[in-house]
Amino acid sequence: MDSKQIFVLRYIFKKRPLAFPLLVLALQIFYDPEPDQTIVPEDREWVGEYYELPDEEDNRDRLSPWVLRIQLDNKVMTDKKLSMREVGERIINDFMGDLNCIFTDDNADELVLRLRIVKEQNAGDDFDDLQQAAEEDEDKDCRFLKNIERDILKDMVLISK
Repeated sequence: MDSKQIFVLRYIFKKRPLAFPLLVLALQIFYDPEPDQTIVPEDREWVGEYYELPDEEDNRDRLSPWVLRIQLDNKVMTDKKLSMREVGERIINDFMGDLNCIFTDDNADELVLRLRIVKEQNAGDDFDDLQQAAEEDEDKDCRFLKNIERDILKDMVLISK
């Protein structure tokens, strides 16, 4: 084999499928009604910083009060050369924009993803109707996040570098 073939083989074998559960240290679903003021002490600083400068698609008013918090293993992420952005974008793409996903910096002590359901915008509805619909949807949101949790652990595969 020449050096080019060896390089190609190394490249192919380094990019291996990695089951998402191998990255996960902890999963939690909890009620956290204010997206920018979390009840989780460990997340307060970075979540607050994330929402200080909202982007053009600031959708805080459409986010479910239920959060799926996923803590990832720093060592596995580093060993597999995965970034938080890659993992977050994979989740967003897999759920086609139905989820809001924010995440810590790659250098954080705890690598955390926070997932919330993005509700459809209801233009023209009055406040009372929206309030009643929101209360009815809260239980559905929690069940939906449990299904997402199960699907991510069961089916999601990432490609490590």
